[in-house]
Amino acid sequence: PWIKFWADYSEKTTQVVHRYFKEQKKLVEPKLFHALPNDFLKQSALFLGNSMPIRNAESFFCPEEPIGPIFANRGLSGIDGNIATAIGIAAGIEKPVVAILGDLSFLHDINSLAQLMHSPFPVSFLVINNNGGSIFASLPLNKSKSSILPILQNSHNLALHQIAPLFNLSYVNPQSLSEFADSLKKIESTSCLIEVQTESEDYLKIHEEIVT
Repeated sequence: PWIKFWADYSEKTTQVVHRYFKEQKKLVEPKLFHALPNDFLKQSALFLGNSMPIRNAESFFCPEEPIGPIFANRGLSGIDGNIATAIGIAAGIEKPVVAILGDLSFLHDINSLAQLMHSPFPVSFLVINNNGGSIFASLPLNKSKSSILPILQNSHNLALHQIAPLFNLSYVNPQSLSEFADSLKKIESTSCLIEVQTESEDYLKIHEEIVT
C-alpha cells in the first residue's frame, strides 16, 4: 500500500506540473528542466550541478520514459569541480555528457574547461545564469532578506560568452523556449556552452503557484 500511495501521488503531481508548464511560455528556470526532451538524453549522460539545478530537476524534470545515467556531486562541497567532474564522467563512460550548472558553480571551475582539449567525448554545459546564488532567496530570511541577500548571493555581473572562445567552445544564448529547444538539438556532436539568463525570483514564485 505504501508503494502504491507514492506512485499514485507522483503521477498526480506530474500531471499538475505538466498542466502548469503547458501554460507557462516564459523562459524561466523551472521551465528549462520541464522542457528537457527525452530524445536528446538517450545518447548522452546527464550531470546535475549542485544548489538549484538538482533541486529544479527533482521538482520539475518529468521524463516520459526512462533515461540515464544521471550523475551529481554530493555533499556540502558540491560546488567544487563540477566542470572537471562532467568531463571525467564523459571519459569514464565513453559517451557525451550534458551538464546543467548554475553560474557560480561554472565560474568556480572554469579552468577545468581546458581538459576538453583532451576529451574525445563532447561535454555540453547548460549554464543557468541568474547572477548569483539564487538558492539563498529560498531561505526563511523574511524581514532581513534585503540586507542579507546581497552578501549571500554573490552577484558577479560577468559576461559568460567571453569564456567560450578562450576554450574553443561554441556558444548559444537562447532568448525563448523555441531557441532553447533548437540549441539542445545541436549539442551532441561537439562541446558547447549554452547560457540561459533567468531571474532568481522566478523559482520561488513558480514553486508556490504549483503547490497552490
